[in-house]
Amino acid sequence: MPGRGGGPVVSLEGVRVDYPGVRGPVLEVDMLRLEGPGLVALTGPNGGGKTTLLRLLAGILTVFYNARVEGTVRVCGVDPVGEPGKIVGRAALLAQDPKTQVVTATPLLEASLYWVLNGSPPDVAVGRAWRVLDMLGLKSYWDRHVSTLSSGLLERAALAGVLSMDPCLLLLDEPLSFLDQPSSRRVLEILEEQARERLIIAATHDPRLTSIADTVLVVDKTVRTPDRPLTQALHSTVGMPGATASGGGEVLVAVEGLSVSYPGASRPVVAGASLEARAGEITVLWGPNGSGKTSILRALAGGGLAVRGRVSVKGRRVYVPADPLLVFSRGRPCDEPGWESPPAWASHLSCKPLLSMSGGELRLAALALALQSGARVVLLDEPTTGLDPWNKARVVSALRDIAGRGAAVLAASHDPVLRSVAGRVYCVGDGRVWEC
Repeated sequence: MPGRGGGPVVSLEGVRVDYPGVRGPVLEVDMLRLEGPGLVALTGPNGGGKTTLLRLLAGILTVFYNARVEGTVRVCGVDPVGEPGKIVGRAALLAQDPKTQVVTATPLLEASLYWVLNGSPPDVAVGRAWRVLDMLGLKSYWDRHVSTLSSGLLERAALAGVLSMDPCLLLLDEPLSFLDQPSSRRVLEILEEQARERLIIAATHDPRLTSIADTVLVVDKTVRTPDRPLTQALHSTVGMPGATASGGGEVLVAVEGLSVSYPGASRPVVAGASLEARAGEITVLWGPNGSGKTSILRALAGGGLAVRGRVSVKGRRVYVPADPLLVFSRGRPCDEPGWESPPAWASHLSCKPLLSMSGGELRLAALALALQSGARVVLLDEPTTGLDPWNKARVVSALRDIAGRGAAVLAASHDPVLRSVAGRVYCVGDGRVWEC
């Protein structure tokens, strides 16, 4: 098979990609050839075409997104545009939002699904799955229903599904985006090991991943090698503001003795938690995957969980979950009620179809819609995930601005940049919450 000793894994020539409803090509590639094994990192601005390139190589761009593709594309010896069925199993894609990818009930089922569907005996399929779950630190979660998993655990479950396929080409869209620090280190080690056996192409804004890549490419409507300013930006914060003041404003969110449980769970994910969020302040929930950060936000947003304790939220609230698509009910942001005066950094997305957006663009649009709501309490789950350095700086500045106008911003995050501008940080772990 090409890529395992028989020529380039990826070959693109004269490629142009267009989405319905989007003016002009979203991606043009004159020539691109990638050999394997190795790790290739794709970086560049939000909306530059990284996700589009991964979808093209995975054979799903024309099937699921109704895109038009011109030119010659060969991946692992097959044409993923003309014969998308033949690429299944040869190329495996980890999507940026794991909720759109995981289709089974538990991590074990997800990791064994490919081999079960291809006729492997159950013991062989489960054996393969179990080894991958062990590799990713998911053995203790093997039978947890995916609806109870945090975004970070769900991302690892989705990664287990694609790794277990043993593909010729592994395609990853922001594979570290929802992971805590220990999980990120584990995944980076796995990628370094896997890159000795196969070609891996990963879209990322994370300098930890670009620093271990064999090749770094910039995707910004075209594909090129990085220049010095972009390389510097990837390893720094761009125009990042300082921390918000703490302690002065009115308490808008007060939680005492909060316990949050999921149906069928043997114990609550959070027990006896107390915290507050004040007007004029950014407050961050900080902790490992599965610790309960998202559960706290869902409890405050009225997410239908089993909740005990005292929860007080003053004024109107708005919640942006880790999956930004859940914010929208229409096909374009400009069709949404409340989309009237978007911030400058999101105005170019106003009438862009949601299905043509990258994960970073979806997050920008969702945050812009929330910031136009006039809510006094803004609840955000991983608000900077998938954002390039420039858009991250813009979003963080916008959060400081709305806090400065009297809102309370409460965000769950693994991002050290967001933590550095917070006026108050609560650590979440082992079912407990404490100020740290």
